[in-house]
Amino acid sequence: MPCVPAMINQHQVCLEFAKALPAQVQGLSNKTTIPDNYGLVFDTQALGKGKAVFFTMSNMKFPIDIIFVKDKKIQLIEYNAKPCKTTPDKCPVYGGFPVDMVLETKAGNASKWGIQMFQKFNVTNNTSNGVKK
Repeated sequence: MPCVPAMINQHQVCLEFAKALPAQVQGLSNKTTIPDNYGLVFDTQALGKGKAVFFTMSNMKFPIDIIFVKDKKIQLIEYNAKPCKTTPDKCPVYGGFPVDMVLETKAGNASKWGIQMFQKFNVTNNTSNGVKK
């Protein structure tokens, strides 16, 4: 998947888009690390409008921040979600409510990039309008 340059709160980042269901299921679990300025965006509308989304850290190799977005506003930030070394059914579940988009990035980036609850956040046509207060 190609990485698209974007700005989040004056931070140059590179976003990849997981659009197809297999890419969304896999997420970042196939990677051993990611660059500091990298994020993976899930457009959850492909799952169906109003469907709850669930994320686990099963098969992950490094901690991440998970940012949940609905109606172009950040609804929840899971900071430093740790890899889960057991079976998926025994891993913590993140989310569990309907959102439009989810951003996964290296642990610490949500704070480093100044991402805060209820900020505006919009990604359209594979370019980011960024996070705005």
